[in-house]
Amino acid sequence: MASELLGAWRLAEYAFTDGDGAVTHPWGESAEGLIIFEASGQMSAQIMRPGRETVPPPGDGDGDAARPAEQAFRGYVAYFGSYEVDAEAGTLSTRVTGALNPAMVGTEQRREFELAGDRLTLRTPETGPRNTSGVLVWERVAGR
Repeated sequence: MASELLGAWRLAEYAFTDGDGAVTHPWGESAEGLIIFEASGQMSAQIMRPGRETVPPPGDGDGDAARPAEQAFRGYVAYFGSYEVDAEAGTLSTRVTGALNPAMVGTEQRREFELAGDRLTLRTPETGPRNTSGVLVWERVAGR
């Protein structure tokens, strides 16, 4: 099953679904991203909120040079590490080696996955009082 993941995948949808089935798109309906799975067992993922390039550059005169950079980081997720597939359980686990968000480093990110042809769906575990789950749908752009 892991060999079927090999290659590069473009983000087609980034959404949250709650227990009632309501769907929201936290970064709009056109978030961009790329995830790459290598035969060596390494992976890398990046997701970007559209429009983050409109954040003013540091030193824009507001007296807080770090503020624009912090705003830009809020619109970007990037991490890399090793991955493992448990086909029987239907899970994909990533051990995060490095990340834009230091709190992710050293964590294990476990996702339910579904692979249908050139479409990969990853779901985060449900959390919170509304049983919210993150849903990322990826389309293959290269590999296999």
